[in-house]
Amino acid sequence: MRVLKKFSQERILPIPREEVWNILADTNHLNCVLGLFKVEYAGIFPSKSGVYRQTFTKIIGSYQLKWKEYPFQWNKGNYYNNLREYDNGPMKSFLTLVEVYDAVMDDGTLGTRLVLGAHVLSANWIGDLLIPPTVDKSIKKMFDFTLEYLRLKTEGKIHAVPQLKPTFEINTIELDRLFDELKRTDANLSFIPLFRDHILQQGDDEVTDMRPYHWADLWHFDREEILKFFLYCTKVGIFNLKWHLICPNCRVSKSTSDTLGDIADQYHCDFCGVNYETSLDKYMELCFSVHPIIRKAYKMVFCVGGPQITPHIYSQAFIRTGIPVDLTFPDGVENFRIRVLQANKSVAFIQNNEKTPMNGKNSLNYDTAGWSESEIYFTKDQHKITIHNHTENDIIVVFEKVDWDDIVVTAAKVSSMFEFRRMFSSEVLAPGHEVSIENLTILFSDLQGSTSFYENVGDAHAYGQVRKHFDFLEEWIYKNRGTIVKTIGDAVMAVFEKPVDGVKAALDIQTHISQFNNSMNREEDLDLVIKIGIHQGATIAVTSNNRIDFFGRNVNIAARVQGLSKGNDIILSDSCMESPQVVQLLEENNITPYKFEALLRGIEDKQSVYQIKFT
Repeated sequence: MRVLKKFSQERILPIPREEVWNILADTNHLNCVLGLFKVEYAGIFPSKSGVYRQTFTKIIGSYQLKWKEYPFQWNKGNYYNNLREYDNGPMKSFLTLVEVYDAVMDDGTLGTRLVLGAHVLSANWIGDLLIPPTVDKSIKKMFDFTLEYLRLKTEGKIHAVPQLKPTFEINTIELDRLFDELKRTDANLSFIPLFRDHILQQGDDEVTDMRPYHWADLWHFDREEILKFFLYCTKVGIFNLKWHLICPNCRVSKSTSDTLGDIADQYHCDFCGVNYETSLDKYMELCFSVHPIIRKAYKMVFCVGGPQITPHIYSQAFIRTGIPVDLTFPDGVENFRIRVLQANKSVAFIQNNEKTPMNGKNSLNYDTAGWSESEIYFTKDQHKITIHNHTENDIIVVFEKVDWDDIVVTAAKVSSMFEFRRMFSSEVLAPGHEVSIENLTILFSDLQGSTSFYENVGDAHAYGQVRKHFDFLEEWIYKNRGTIVKTIGDAVMAVFEKPVDGVKAALDIQTHISQFNNSMNREEDLDLVIKIGIHQGATIAVTSNNRIDFFGRNVNIAARVQGLSKGNDIILSDSCMESPQVVQLLEENNITPYKFEALLRGIEDKQSVYQIKFT
């Protein structure tokens, strides 16, 4: 009978613990650089020991090594482990162990004590011979990986994560030709050396499905500027864009599409076992990959379940039947939840120092009906809770942040960007396809007394001045991260991702309208008076006149709010004023809006609205 063999090695590294965690938690990249085989998955299956993925890889010719891969367990920034149970080959099971601890270096700075290990059960005499040297070699490679990171960091590399030795070919002639073409656009040309170096040096996984905000944060540049540069590069042919449909439960990409028009109404998450409807603002992400004419890069899978794939999850753990487990709360997070994988039953944890801590309990029970509590209040001094699993099967629970990270470039975001709507006007939804947007800010503007204006100066001259007024509006809307969706006569409909951007644009418009009027130096020019209304809320995105347009109750409310404007003012709906960023903006500008109640046509109840007057 073979005995479980345990291996462990540790080193002290002059690298902060958070950095060591970040590079080792990206297990897909780590496994790639370590030279492991790419893997494929044949489905997700339940078992008494919890769910697992049936996994296989080809190692010699057509020979397939098959195993059951169970979900990783981890506590963010501290440890992770992963169990594989093999169906064939020299091993019966392999448990990978990674632990990181703070360590004080000789110079007093904080480093990391890195502990790497494995628990391995051999299946036969071949395993008995191969396992010890194979495990030692793998551990050495992981230590070398961290030391290579240190070397690259010391050399001043912005992105110091080690890469495979380059074996890919790059069409540098075409790349430089396209960058020359890019110089004839409005792109920020200072980014060209950075992007060129990235394409030339980074591995395939770093140049496929790139997330602009991730790289902007890493490079310490403005997110919006980097996103615009990605769009310009795509327009000239350096990158391709791809839409990812994100599961709202586990927040992992479950389906992709090259165009918005090919996106289906629903998609399925195999891991959560649930179908979801598409939504533009959270669950549809825009990513970029290098164009194959420049470089053939392949998105290969070496690991699908590591901590870095789901960074919103602080802790993931097995809760065995009848064996209580203490789970530690994540630091510095006021609202999170515990969720059972696949069953998708959850408990909300809310920090509130006035409520009874932990509902008077120190434990949480789970049975076939679900959790014993629907929500639990805790104080900032509480850090732990005991979980009891009373079902017949082991379960996997996650501690996860409720709020979504803003690292994702959503379809709602780019559909409210001037550059995207101008450069990618063909990116529209399929005819008849309606997609919800949970939150969008809508601005309507109109001219006061436009009928008499046309009568006084004549149609031709009035139209010319109105066209210049459209350019004036577009300038300030664009500067505040919005875009004009359409013009309706003399009126404009614009959209913004955030209400504070819409309010900034409105303030800029009303502040600078007198300057615009003064620039109209003909005697027959009349001063234009602009009426503005802003509202935010859920909308429906559709294709109309071959462009993405927005409809729904909240669009109608925005139009009605604008109808309350008297000119030289801004009317804000109550939903806009609920935004803390809007309140802060107004306070910083010493603006106190006048609140009043009004009936909006087609809306049954009176609405609270706010007026900002300009003299």
